[in-house]
Amino acid sequence: MNTMLEKLRSRVASYGEAVYHALKALAEIPSVAEKSDDPSMPFGEDVARALALGCQMAEDAGATKVVNCGHYAYADFGEIGENTAYVGVFSHLDVVPAGDGWLKCDPFTPTREGDILYGRGVKDNKSGAVGALFALRALKDEGYTFSHPVRLYFGADEENGMEDLHRFLSDEKNLPKASLVPDSAFPLSVGEKGVCRLAVKTPKTKDILNVSGGMALNVVTAEAEVTLAYREALLSELEDKVRAREGYHLSYTADEIHLKTIGVPAHASAPDGSKNAWKMAASLLSLCRSLNASDREICSLAAQSMQDDYGTALGIAHTDSRFGRLTCANGLVYMEEGRIVYTFDIRYGVEFSPKALEEKTIAKTQSVGHGWDCEILENKHGFHIDDGLALTDRLLSVYREASGDQGAMPFRMGGGTYARYLPNAYSIGTAASYTGTPPSLPEGHGHVHGKDEYISLPMLSEAICIIAAMLTECDASIAEAEKE
Repeated sequence: MNTMLEKLRSRVASYGEAVYHALKALAEIPSVAEKSDDPSMPFGEDVARALALGCQMAEDAGATKVVNCGHYAYADFGEIGENTAYVGVFSHLDVVPAGDGWLKCDPFTPTREGDILYGRGVKDNKSGAVGALFALRALKDEGYTFSHPVRLYFGADEENGMEDLHRFLSDEKNLPKASLVPDSAFPLSVGEKGVCRLAVKTPKTKDILNVSGGMALNVVTAEAEVTLAYREALLSELEDKVRAREGYHLSYTADEIHLKTIGVPAHASAPDGSKNAWKMAASLLSLCRSLNASDREICSLAAQSMQDDYGTALGIAHTDSRFGRLTCANGLVYMEEGRIVYTFDIRYGVEFSPKALEEKTIAKTQSVGHGWDCEILENKHGFHIDDGLALTDRLLSVYREASGDQGAMPFRMGGGTYARYLPNAYSIGTAASYTGTPPSLPEGHGHVHGKDEYISLPMLSEAICIIAAMLTECDASIAEAEKE
């Protein structure tokens, strides 16, 4: 066993409950990013509170410089000048909305059961910030001296478009020579799919008065609600159809019928096993003969467009030799000027042209018929790190040594992290799955963007040791490059 890893494990164990208390304190802040006109807190007061607490924790950990501009914050461990070669660690303190249906705790009242901590953000990605801070603390306490300083970045808008990082890249011309992004899984990611988000717009509806659903663009729609103009025949037909269906709920007033559907959420990059609530509602309404014929057709075509999670109906099904199958998941649905608008989050490999993807989806949507349209909301290209880089091998060797799994290999993923915008950046985990025991939870619970998000504290402690050892390899890799 690597002597450094042994020492790091002993050192992290000596911190006792400090890791837990730090993570709990951050997770108590409901830091969902919201646009604000206040330049000092552009993503809202709660995100600003999270950044401030992260900065305080960094100061307590011995940071030599802390900067908080509101859009992001960072803490330097060592002096970083305009031309200083340094190591970066990038985490984010904003979270996705909590959603309903939590069983273990109120989402922003993190609750511990044994070695498991539940709460929104305890995994994604406040564990990344805490993990990096304690990794640096452990190295310092063990007497390790970095040849190159380290900058720990705290993001504020990662879940909502990464405006924070784009601002950082604009402000800071000197970028790290190598970076870790503890926001995915071990052993390490060497590439990420492209991310295209689009909105499909239907013709104007008649009997459908309102539709709403979804938590975020990158979360499969967990709940949807459709408001319909009241007609006795329609109510009777709906009552008959939902009677034997799980996840469907009806209520009504003298003027309106309310249909609510409850599905199973998942991160849009990994939609297998999810159940889309908007698709459930659209599929049911497409069968209702008492519904206005044009509304029924709209629902039928909407359901068809969501027939699978691989973009078949949009004409973009594709399998990449490096990244595998394209995924395409609906996240939000709402009404806009009498039209239903529903979004797709598409994750695609580097062999699919971003321009071709846009052209195909727009043409396919418009070909459905008059009044159907498609708007591209954003389209971020994917990336992959070239095979055979020495730093990749260095980082992989750390994980193999820690886990004992000599067959562990780098992977490419559908999720998007800051790594795609940074040079020589590897996204890694915050929980080492080979230690600790995960909880038993119902279907749809426990995922990072779902209900009852959790982290195993022993897994986090082990991850801290891996992050620390990987930081030393980044440091050594920069030194090797300087000799060449």
